[in-house]
Amino acid sequence: MTNFFVDLIFPKFCVNCNKFNTLLCEKCFEKINFYPFPLKPEIDECCLENIIVMAEYESIVKKLITTLKYQGIKNIGQTLARMIYYTTNFPRVDMITSVPLHKKRQRQRGFNQATEIALELSKITKIPFTKLLKRTKHSHPQAKISDKNKRLTHLKNTFIINQKILNLKSVLIIDDVTTTGTTLNECAQILKQVGVKKIYGLTVAHGN
Repeated sequence: MTNFFVDLIFPKFCVNCNKFNTLLCEKCFEKINFYPFPLKPEIDECCLENIIVMAEYESIVKKLITTLKYQGIKNIGQTLARMIYYTTNFPRVDMITSVPLHKKRQRQRGFNQATEIALELSKITKIPFTKLLKRTKHSHPQAKISDKNKRLTHLKNTFIINQKILNLKSVLIIDDVTTTGTTLNECAQILKQVGVKKIYGLTVAHGN
């Protein structure tokens, strides 16, 4: 289906103010609280160099992410990737990957929102994208776990390598939201075990 017919059937409106013909208008973009510095996760045995975050998980950014995930507006993934590209300072790496969804949740949603963002960022940067990881456990979303200590432990042994990795020195892992950094770090631990030297997290937003 061409973009013309997609726009005809699903016209674009700003997620915040409903302005026509854009998913995020200029005035609403200017209201976003962008994140100025990388995060240093407070995690024992952290395998991440750092986590680069675009913005706070609030208001407009929250609407963008929830509309992408729960209303299936996949074009928002492209919008978020472009916003990341122009507003954050992330390192040049050998490979981009994304935090995987369990196959059950991916069937329910129809796509992986982190992968949609990662694919567009790969296209913009010319850094190759590969699904390096696989999720083996269908666990509760981190955002629904209020106890911080439980967040830090409930993803243990959740991820495995999806395919062989050859001579990868650096990888950028994409996710939509991070809280404690646990999900990204669990992914990074697996990549460290197979020889990746430097691993960075990159997320759209940081929330509590």
